[in-house]
This record gives sequence, structure tokens and C-alpha cells, in this order.
Amino acid sequence: MQMVLADLGVGEDTLSEAEKRSLDEQGYVVLKEMFTLAQAATFRLRLEELAAQEGEEAGKEAHQEKGVIRLADLINKDPIFEYCFTHPRLLASARRVLGPSFRVDSLNARFSLPGDGDGHQQLHADWGSADPAEWAKVMIGVYFGMNSLWLLDDFTPENGATRTCPGATALARCPKTRWPIRSHPMPMSWSCWLRPARSSLSTPTAGTAAPSTAPMTCAG
Repeated sequence: MQMVLADLGVGEDTLSEAEKRSLDEQGYVVLKEMFTLAQAATFRLRLEELAAQEGEEAGKEAHQEKGVIRLADLINKDPIFEYCFTHPRLLASARRVLGPSFRVDSLNARFSLPGDGDGHQQLHADWGSADPAEWAKVMIGVYFGMNSLWLLDDFTPENGATRTCPGATALARCPKTRWPIRSHPMPMSWSCWLRPARSSLSTPTAGTAAPSTAPMTCAG
């Protein structure tokens, strides 16, 4: 695995010290300018084509969600998406969180649609276990999964930006067991990721509703 990572350009200095510190202390990192405007446009166009082709079946390989368009299994739908799981800065982030051995689980896309609350998710982690031994490992900093979000549109308060709770990884439990509020409104201690397109974010998260007509697309 280390040889593969090295071949893909992953080294000890792939992440800056500030990026490493953000992962360690906040549980996430913002990796800026991970792709060009042209790449973002190409990804967005291909996702729109897939959404049109799949229609009402879109996302069924994983799950569908009211108020959004979801696309699943992008790994097997177009080679252009390989970029999203072979980028050295993303892989360096995964290695720091998960250790030297890990694998890709899935790659999906989410279009947040304008609406009156549809698409507003509860805070969640995309990992869970019924095994107390695995949760005991999480409590000492041994993690079993990491998400990345590839921002194809600017994330703003108006278009359904993702929200998170910085440092939530230190809670060592799934957020819904600690905060059993159905939609988890955003208190002052939470953050909403307001970032320009072309960024990648690598934590418990939740999508928000999109009150405006501005588009919001991400892959991850």
C-alpha cells in the first residue's frame, strides 16, 4: 500500500502542518483548489447527464432522499471520477486519519434542490457499528472511515451548504445517539461550510435545505 501511495505522489509533506493540525484537532480539513474551473464544469456536466439519464432511478443503488438528486456508484459510471479518490492530498488525509492501509468504499453525488426544508439532514456519521469493541477503538483515536466532499459549486447559506460540528470526532459515538433531535438545527457551536467551488473537505456532517434557487452540487 505504501508503494501505491508513493506512486500516486503521497509523501510526508503532501499536507501542510496547518492541514495536519486541522485534521487532528477539528476532525476535518479544507483542501483548497483541488481542481480547476474547467474540471469542475466537466464534472458538473457529467453529473447532470447521469441525473437526466437515470431519472427517477437515480441514487437507488444506495438510497434516495427527498429534496435532493442523488447519484450513486460513480466509481463504475465514468473514469473521470477516479480523480476524486486518487488525488495525493486526499490520500494523504486518509492515511493520517485511517493509518497506512485503507480502501475506497463509494463515490456518490448530491444535488441540493431549492425547497422549504426538503434536503435538511440530521447530523450523522456515515459509519456505525454494533460492536462495542470497535467503538472502544474509536475512543482512543482508531477510526474506521473518512468522508470527502468535492465542492462543484460554491457553498453558501442560500444553497444548502453542509454543516458540521468541529471536533465531533472526539465524541467517539454516532451523533444521533448524543443529539437525538430529528433535524438537528444549527446551534452557535456548529459550523456551516461556506467554501468556494474546487475545494475538498475531509467529519460528522449534514446537508441543509436550499432556500434559494442557487445550485449546490458536491461529490463524495
